[in-house]
Amino acid sequence: MLFLIFLWALWGAVIDFRYQKNGGTKPTKRAWFILSIAVAAAVARVLVLWFGGAPPLNVRDQACALGMAIVIVWEFSRWQVRFSRAT
Repeated sequence: MLFLIFLWALWGAVIDFRYQKNGGTKPTKRAWFILSIAVAAAVARVLVLWFGGAPPLNVRDQACALGMAIVIVWEFSRWQVRFSRAT
């Protein structure tokens, strides 16, 4: 199920790219900061699992799930920006 939502978010990324290319609102510095904090937290989580002795498959699954979750949340926030400015 997460994979289907991830594909939907990737489709949203393509739409967001077109939106920005046509003069739409770009992400703010605050949004980029929050994204970088989320990525850093995800990397820290994966490193703690890795060095904590977790099996490699669990680390891989955790990394994939966190990466997909970050992309999904980022694209949802971009969707909100696009539709709040549509009127």
